[in-house]
This record gives sequence, C-alpha cells and structure tokens, in this order.
Amino acid sequence: MPRKTPTFHLYMFSQADLDDRFDKCGSCNWETDRFYWLSTSRKNALEEINEMDPDEAAPLCGECMAEMLYEENYQITKN
Repeated sequence: MPRKTPTFHLYMFSQADLDDRFDKCGSCNWETDRFYWLSTSRKNALEEINEMDPDEAAPLCGECMAEMLYEENYQITKN
C-alpha cells in the first residue's frame, strides 16, 4: 500500500497573534512582524508555536520560509 504524503498548510501570524512573544525569525534572526508556520491546521500551528521557548526557537519570516520550501523540495498546490 503506498504511503500517503502528509498535507500541510502554510499559516501566517502577526506578532499580536502570538501575544508578542516573538519578534525575530527563527532562522535568520531578523526582526519581523509576520511569521509563517507549516502545520495540519491553524489550531495545531498555534499550539506548536506556543510550545516553543522564544529563546531557543521561533517561527520563520517569509523569506526563510520560502527558502526552506525550496530547499526541502516541497510541492505547493492551491485548494
């Protein structure tokens, strides 16, 4: 039986959406007011982000998310 490829959605969050816990990208460390995260639902994305320690991890800025999608060879489809 073929293995099903998981489906993730891309979610955008503002600093306010994240209770101002994050102000820098988790990859490049640039200050940003918009963050992006891949998850199976918006609710799961918020839960995953809220479990992060801001001193150790953070969601990504748009440029780093685009770079990660490219480098990891993600396939993007439109609903």
